[in-house]
Amino acid sequence: MQSCVKEALELAGIEGVDAMHDATEGGFVSALNEIADASNLGLSINWESIPIPPEAQALNASFNLSPNQILSMSSTGTILAAIKPESKQKVTDALKNLGLTASWIGEFTKSKERTFTKDKKARAFPSQPDDPYAMILAEPTS
Repeated sequence: MQSCVKEALELAGIEGVDAMHDATEGGFVSALNEIADASNLGLSINWESIPIPPEAQALNASFNLSPNQILSMSSTGTILAAIKPESKQKVTDALKNLGLTASWIGEFTKSKERTFTKDKKARAFPSQPDDPYAMILAEPTS
């Protein structure tokens, strides 16, 4: 079982960490939209900054997943946090002390627009998750 409780407790003690959400059910799509909704904000995400694990890359190669499906994959053990820029180093150091690496994937914006940039092209950030696991598990095996 994977958990991000220890990491969340560590981040909660750092001034400038404004919100956190796990990326389990609905993955990044649900987590980021829920934070933006609760904060009445938009968001701008950089696809190339998102750490996509080798397992997800292998599923993408086998099933030709859409960006929405990749962003919607359950990412148990992953925590997303809204962090003020001046707190980034403290967060980086705290996570490093736990043996983890922080990734800075974008920002929440005062604009209500929600976008992600992939291959230098801005696109609408998905409003609803499209979790690919049901489709993958339903694929007939040879």
